[in-house]
Amino acid sequence: MQNDRLKAAMMETVEKQITNEDTKYVKEVYEKLVKRGHKESIAKKMIVSVLIEEMKEVMKSKETFDDKRYKENLNKLL
Repeated sequence: MQNDRLKAAMMETVEKQITNEDTKYVKEVYEKLVKRGHKESIAKKMIVSVLIEEMKEVMKSKETFDDKRYKENLNKLL
C-alpha cells in the first residue's frame, strides 16, 4: 500500500516535470522515448526509475538534488 502511494507520487512528479518549463529536459527525453516507440506510460515509468535513483543518491549522500546528474542519467535512457 505504501509502495503504491510512493509510485503514484513519483509518477505525479514526473508528469509535473514534463509540463514544467524549468524541467523541459524531462519533456524532451519523454518525447524522444515516445518517438522511439515506447508507450507513453512506459516512457514515464522509465523516467520515474531515473528519478528514484536520483532520490536514493540524495538520501545516501545527504546532498541536494543534482539536476546535472539527473539530466545525464535521463539521457542514458536514449
